[in-house]
Amino acid sequence: MIAATGVYTRHLAENEPHIGTSCALCKTRGLSGTGWTMTHYADAAQLRSTLVRSLYDWWVANRGEEIPDRSAFEPAQMKAALPYLLISDIEREPFRVRYRLVGTKVVEATGIDFTGRYLDELVPGDPDEPWMQDYRQSFDTRTPVIGASTVYMKSGASFFYEFGIFPLRNGGAEIAQFIGVEDYFGFSLADIGSEPWQVHHR
Repeated sequence: MIAATGVYTRHLAENEPHIGTSCALCKTRGLSGTGWTMTHYADAAQLRSTLVRSLYDWWVANRGEEIPDRSAFEPAQMKAALPYLLISDIEREPFRVRYRLVGTKVVEATGIDFTGRYLDELVPGDPDEPWMQDYRQSFDTRTPVIGASTVYMKSGASFFYEFGIFPLRNGGAEIAQFIGVEDYFGFSLADIGSEPWQVHHR
């Protein structure tokens, strides 16, 4: 079981660019939305996504007394989830997250391959943006962060997705990487004719 961390809600001001929620897809600046709601789940039983749940179950099964090592991850055992995965490295001082691998479905959904980019290059420093907080929480607690969000569009439409962030060791005791997964339930930018991401250069 994972401790609940609450619900985040934000409504955008008129003409304010939509720059993010707690998922890769929703940091797309081209998405013209009116706000979003994000919930962190207290228990994996709340997940609807079989993709997120499969990675959660893998993490629990391989954690031993601590957390799994990166070497325990066998891509052949997670074929269905591979296109939706984001593998990232950690830099500690200052705390930064750099994407080592971005799955093909993530690229399709966001309109950009951000492999090699840092999280803070993709999201401007919005104090309401909980995405970096989610990585930091997972790093500090050495536990997964799982949840869901609904994004509301100015057209009146909305879309729902679920996500998970899972900390990993890499040959030592310290957390060195994350495996993330994002299930868009078939959504992509092409569905709403939105523009792809823009990278925010530091």
